[in-house]
Formats: sequence, structure tokens, C-alpha cells
Amino acid sequence: MLGISKKNKIKVSIDIYKFILSQGNQVSKAMKKLVFCIIFLRYTLVFAQKEIILTHASNQVSVGVSCWAFKDSLHLFSENNFGNEAFEKNFQPIKKPSFGYTSATVWVKIKVNQASNTRWFLELDNPTTNVVEYFLTQNNAIVSKQIAGDFNQFDSYTIKDRNPIFDLQFDGNRDLAKRTFVIYLKLKNTEDLSFNLTFLEEKHLISHLTQRNLLWGIFFGFILLIAIYNCFLWISIRDITYLFYVGYVLSFGLFQASLFGYGFQYLWGSSAFNEKAHILFVGLTVTFLALFSLYFLELFKFYPTYRFIFNKIGIIWAIIFPIIVLTFNESSNYFIVVITVLGIGLQIYFCFKLALIKSQNVRYYLLATLCLTLAVFMVILKSMGVLFTGDYYLKLGSMMEIVLFSLALGDKYRQEHIEKERQQRIRDEISTDLHDDLATSLSSLTMFSESNRLKAKKILSENEVIFSKVSEKTREILNLVRDSVWEMNPKNDSSDEWLDRMVKFATETLESKQIALDLNISDEIRTIVLPIDNRRDLFLFFKEAINNIAKYSDAKMAIIDIFMKHQQIYINISDNGKGFIISDLHKGNGLINFQKRADKLNGKFDIKSEINQGTRLKLNFKI
Repeated sequence: MLGISKKNKIKVSIDIYKFILSQGNQVSKAMKKLVFCIIFLRYTLVFAQKEIILTHASNQVSVGVSCWAFKDSLHLFSENNFGNEAFEKNFQPIKKPSFGYTSATVWVKIKVNQASNTRWFLELDNPTTNVVEYFLTQNNAIVSKQIAGDFNQFDSYTIKDRNPIFDLQFDGNRDLAKRTFVIYLKLKNTEDLSFNLTFLEEKHLISHLTQRNLLWGIFFGFILLIAIYNCFLWISIRDITYLFYVGYVLSFGLFQASLFGYGFQYLWGSSAFNEKAHILFVGLTVTFLALFSLYFLELFKFYPTYRFIFNKIGIIWAIIFPIIVLTFNESSNYFIVVITVLGIGLQIYFCFKLALIKSQNVRYYLLATLCLTLAVFMVILKSMGVLFTGDYYLKLGSMMEIVLFSLALGDKYRQEHIEKERQQRIRDEISTDLHDDLATSLSSLTMFSESNRLKAKKILSENEVIFSKVSEKTREILNLVRDSVWEMNPKNDSSDEWLDRMVKFATETLESKQIALDLNISDEIRTIVLPIDNRRDLFLFFKEAINNIAKYSDAKMAIIDIFMKHQQIYINISDNGKGFIISDLHKGNGLINFQKRADKLNGKFDIKSEINQGTRLKLNFKI
């Protein structure tokens, strides 16, 4: 008989009973009465609302489904309709205390009997509810009215708590016959409209709030501690992954603070901001999590073709997200749910792809993602009215996820440290081999060619030219090998000798061509520690520029400025030589080589020259 109205169910019950009576003596009177009672109770008395009794023995009574409710989609009714048949007939017994996402007004009706003289309160465990109007009535007359909800400023709350809590304000002097009341609640919300209601005796209310706030205080303290710790790690390690992780942890913590009312209670207290706070912070959470994931998993290292796609997605998200925040309504919740589900799906998809290629960073990350995924789906089900409670799903899931992400970052740092040590051992071995074997052999070859060149010169042999070229080339190769040995040696990683080598090379090269040198180097440059790749590319760039001045410029003066500004190294090299036409340089390899070195440094390169006006070359790159 599902779907049959109350009147029809009662009519069916009567018809069934009439049919039994028509059977005459075939059914005994006792059986007829029993069947009638069963049918009557099943289809008639079930519609009578259960009365909640507040006694001295109880200090907490959950309403659960012991109430009636209905959705007023057209917003037709108000407190003036209490007791009217047109209003009261809409109430139906509820199967679950939630209507999910709805723009309708929801009315809730509770019958309560005050069987004790203690002070009682009614708590609505949904801090994001926009409007809550509480009416205590007796014989359809309003005894008291209270208003709460985050459409009001938090300062207007009578009980200073994240949840709307109402003082029942029973009259303790009434006799027992007059202690039955009807409570009406009028609810509105742009988020999930659930109404988990609990009656709490005054002393128990205090201990209940203290215990709950202590647990949440521990949780938010944990969030803040993790964020501060990783912020210090970022300052120390200078890995932007940690900075994105800090942004993710803080935005996720603020999202939960807004979702569970603590942001409204302790941080902003503004009804206008609180309405959009959860959408703002969930969007920032998604953004920082995406950036953290891309850098932590090194996705573009393994799949560089995805960079273009993710850049486009980032641009679209940067446009859509502010619009969602500014135009928020109940339908925006579904969009955020879809974005969250898609984001989780992409996380798991790329985790499994990276696991297949045996990426070492994916293990803890995948476990963390699965923990949070389970918690998020629990919250989504609660928001849609499928589950009744969900406060602790997200809290526990996020704590496990943050712990696992921290383990993942620590494991990644350990792997990188091991790899760095391995590379340093290899560099040390290579530099030793180059010095002991190749450099020694080249040195012997240089001495051999030089000795034979001198012998050939005495007898005016044509071999003198050949030995001279061999000697010159072996010296060049030997110098290159020595440069490579120096660069490969791990002991030079923290040395400022790279700068001295550049200065020495410029001085010796230009003096051999009688070119005066004006050298200007800022003191802070010597504090810079350059990685091996940067040292090599910078030295080769500088070396080629100085060689060009020495060989082709016919200059009398060269000026070199090396300084640091805004965390960038600037190198300006100029001369007063004969200059050249820039377009001619484009035809050869000179400009290409300069540009390649600048690109490897992720820097900017510029060259200017005019006939008889000299040449100016500039390079800057970020440290």
C-alpha cells in the first residue's frame, strides 16, 4: 500500500474489516477483534506522532525520526498558520532527518512533554543552516520564539556555539497536565538541509560542548602544526612542492572550519562571507592539491605532453572559479561535487599510471588519496541526505591523508638525498679517472708534440707546422678536461671559485690581446652557490663572449658587470670595438650558441651592436 494517502489507507482498512464481518460465523469474534486491532494500528495509529518525554533520569534525548516535517516549496506558510488544517495536513512522518540540497522552506514539528523542572536546550547539529526559526507553542499559541542561522551575525546567537542552540524556556510552575508542548522549526539553507536534533539538559550541554570543541581544537591544532612545519621545510629546502602543500593543508583546514561552523564562530563571524566561505576554500583546496600533485608526482617529467592540457584547464578554472564563488546558490553545490569527483578520479588515474612505470613517489600518495576519497564520498552522501551524520568522516580521513602526505614528502626527500649521494660518488669517480688517466695522457701527448716540433724546427722540416697544431689542440683539450674535472668534483659545489675562474679567464685572455678590463662584481655574488649545470653553462657562455671580444672586436676596452638583483644574477659584457651587423650574426652559429646556453639557464639573453660603436651583451637568470 505504498503511495496510498492516509484517507485511502484508512478506507482500505475499513473495507478489509467489513469483508471479514461478512464471513459470518466462519471467523470467531475474538479473531475479528484481533484482525481489526492489527489493521487499525498498522494503517491508522502509525500516523500519530510520538511524543518525546524529557525526564529527570535523562540528560540527552535524540529526536531522530520522532518528528514530522514537510517541504514548503512555494514558501506559503508562516507562524500565523499554526493549528490551521491547511498547514497541519502537510506534515508527514520522516524516514531520515535530511532533505539534501533544496531551496524550499522546511517545517519540522516535534511534540515534547516536560516531565522535569530542569532547564533544557534543543541543538540543531547543522552549523551551515542559513535560517532557523524556533517556535515553542501550546494549544497553537506561541509561548516563545527564537531565531538563529548564519544569515544572522554570530554575535546575535543567544548560545555562543557553532550550532544553533535554543533555550526551550519551559514554564517550570505549570502543573503536569500542562507540560505538553509542540515545537515548530522553520529551516532554510543553500547547502544540505539536514536537521539532526537533540534535547540536552543544561549541565550535560556544557560537558557536551566542551568535549566536542576539545576534539576539534586538537584537529585544527594538528592542521596548523603540519602547515608551520612544512613552511619551515620550504624555507630550508626551497622546494616549491612544500609551499603548495602548505597552501593545501591551510585551505583544507579552513574549508572544514567553514563547513563545520568554527570559521563562523571564531574567525570571521560575517554572514555574507560565511555563505560563500566553504565554496571559496574548497576551490582553493582543489587548486593547491592539483599543484602539489603535479610537482610531487613530477607528472610532466614522465608525461610532458600533458603540460599543454593542464595549462588550458588551469586557465579555464581561473575564470570559472571566481564566478562560482560570486554567484553561489544551492545548484553550485552540485558543480563542486562534480569537480571534486573528477579531481579524485584524475588523481587515482595518474597514480595507477605512475605505479605502472614504477615511480617511487606514488606509494604513500596513493594511500593518502584513497583515505581522503572515502571520507569525501561519505560527506557527499551526507550532504545529499543518504547518510545522517558525517562530521568525523572528513576529520579522520583528512588527518590520515595529511599524515600519509607528510610521509610521502619525507620519503621523496630521502630518495632524492640517496640519489644525490649516488651522483656525487659517480662524479667523484669520473673526475678521478679523468685526472689520473685522460689528463695525464694528454699532458704526455702535449710534451711529445712540443718536443718533436722543436726538433723539426731545427732541420726546417714541414712537420713543424703539424706538430705545432697538435700541440695547440692538445693544450685546448687538456684545458677542457681540467675544467670538466673541476666541475665534476663534488668538493667545488659550495665553492665561489667558479667566479674566480671566470675572472682569471677574462683577465688572461684580454691582456694577451692588450685589451684593458674594467671589472665590477658585487659582494653578494660571492655568497651564491650555483649547481653544477648552471656553473658549466654560465662559464661556457662567458668564455665564448670573452673569446669573441679577444678575436674579433679590435677593442681597446672591455667592461664586465656582475651583480644580483631580485634573486637573479645579471651579467653585462660590453666593448668599444668595431662592432658588427646583428643580422649577420643570425646567419652563423654564434647567436644560436648564446641562446642555447641562456635557455639551459632558464634566463634571458640580449645582444646589441653597431658598426664602430662596440657590442653590448646581457644575460640574466634566476638563482
